[in-house]
Amino acid sequence: MSDSFRNRMIDINNLSVYDNSSIAESAGGKFKDFRNVADFVLGILCVLLIPCICFGNFLVIISLVKFRRLRTITYTLVGSLSVADSLLAVITLPVYSLFYFKLTFVQSVKYLCLFKFSSVCASMSASMINLVAIGFDRYVAILHPLKYKTILTHKRVRIFIVCMWIYIVPVCILPLVWNSYDEIQICDYFKILPLAYTLYAAFFSIGISLVVSLYLYIRIFLVARQQQKQVRKDSLRGNHRIDKQMEKDTKSAKVMALVLFLFYIFWVPFTIVGPIKYSVKIDNDLSETLKNITLFLAMRSSASSVGWIEQAIYTRNKAT
Repeated sequence: MSDSFRNRMIDINNLSVYDNSSIAESAGGKFKDFRNVADFVLGILCVLLIPCICFGNFLVIISLVKFRRLRTITYTLVGSLSVADSLLAVITLPVYSLFYFKLTFVQSVKYLCLFKFSSVCASMSASMINLVAIGFDRYVAILHPLKYKTILTHKRVRIFIVCMWIYIVPVCILPLVWNSYDEIQICDYFKILPLAYTLYAAFFSIGISLVVSLYLYIRIFLVARQQQKQVRKDSLRGNHRIDKQMEKDTKSAKVMALVLFLFYIFWVPFTIVGPIKYSVKIDNDLSETLKNITLFLAMRSSASSVGWIEQAIYTRNKAT
């Protein structure tokens, strides 16, 4: 009697283990299929995005090289941003496309895998820092217009741009020398790169840039709105001696504040996915898919930043 009962218990335990493992495999299979489909779609979107980014940014770079009158402080910073976004289109997106399409010959190439991560961290960090610099440029123009030419000189801006690209070099090189790459495992961002580097890339370069930009543009937006109200009051009173430059800067600042808001919508999900991966137990395929989708959205918004800023500059110039 006891032997029969013991055998039944063993059968029940075995069945439970089998059932649980089957459920786990089934769930894993669903996430695997979901990841494969998502990666294929992202690969196509990356390929389509490349010419769009190149066209707009190359025009900005060529214009700056060809026309000296465009080499203002703001346009110089926009040119640096265009270089960063061009690197994203010419280098980062093609490499990511190869991995999204899961081409066999790229999966086992160690430094191609590592370069995929280093290039995206470098190009997007450069984009973020340039956006902060452009925000500071508009901040000084709106809040301290009389000191603008004293604070922001061409020499200082050139020094800043050189220092920024010097800073980007270690950001790009670190993943190539500091990693836990294993030829057996797939090219997985969360498994290959150290936690310290991912937190550094997500929070130091990106997070701090977003916080600083948010502060700058909130201040710009509030002051710009206040100035616009004052301009309207002066117009109603018949005072036509309105500061045209202030009116132009106010309109462009409001447009750029809205640009930053859209930028946040695309970037915040990516900065959230990383910490969730390390703090919550989640399926690897699911976490990689979420990371890939949010990263693409971030790259898409970064690639559009030059176009948005160009629109803001056009809005300012149109007010003359």
